[in-house]
Amino acid sequence: MKISPLFVLTLFSLPIWMYGQNHSALDVQFGGHRSGIILENPLLKDEYIEHNGFHVGLHYQRKIGQRWWLRTGGRFTELSYKTPEKLLRWGTDFDPDTGLPRIDTTRSKVQFFHNHRYIEIPLLARYFFTKTKLGLYAELGFSSSFYLNTRASNIQDGIRISETQKDSNPFHLAGLAALGLNYQFTDQWSLFFQPSIRHDITPTAGKTGDRYSNYFYSYGIDVGGRIALN
Repeated sequence: MKISPLFVLTLFSLPIWMYGQNHSALDVQFGGHRSGIILENPLLKDEYIEHNGFHVGLHYQRKIGQRWWLRTGGRFTELSYKTPEKLLRWGTDFDPDTGLPRIDTTRSKVQFFHNHRYIEIPLLARYFFTKTKLGLYAELGFSSSFYLNTRASNIQDGIRISETQKDSNPFHLAGLAALGLNYQFTDQWSLFFQPSIRHDITPTAGKTGDRYSNYFYSYGIDVGGRIALN
């Protein structure tokens, strides 16, 4: 009996195909966080404070062991910081009678916000400590971050003026970590909740060791839903 090459290929591919069943999944994840920057220049360390940011993404997951999953994908991330609100004094207009500047000054409240936007490609390892319906896990990895732009805003006396600019390195790396809970509704659907942290490995602006370089960090809460593919 002649054996078809297609039959042989199918036979040898069957174990690989079976292994893939229920061993891959997609998830949608959203996170809100507080972010800030660490500056190499100590003279500027008090000039910037934390502000709110977020990220949203789609990830592919692959099971590589009884308790291990690998996750990758893409997400949009906004990392933000702001300056403390300052009360500035500005000189008034010229006196129309004398033609000289007025002696008195006016007060003005000024604050600056910087929202940096990135496309990130994470690579994460997720380990499940428990395999029950409510699973406890830890996640660790890094992301490649590709800079898009910065939305800079100046708020003066309640009036906001914004502009989009480019003022950061086009690419940098960041470390990621999380500890979370995964609730398995069915064999196909689950939800997860995780506190997470993020810290730049390479600077977002300047060079490593440059006194003007800075590093973003963030901490917050992520939520997401996962669906098994097979």
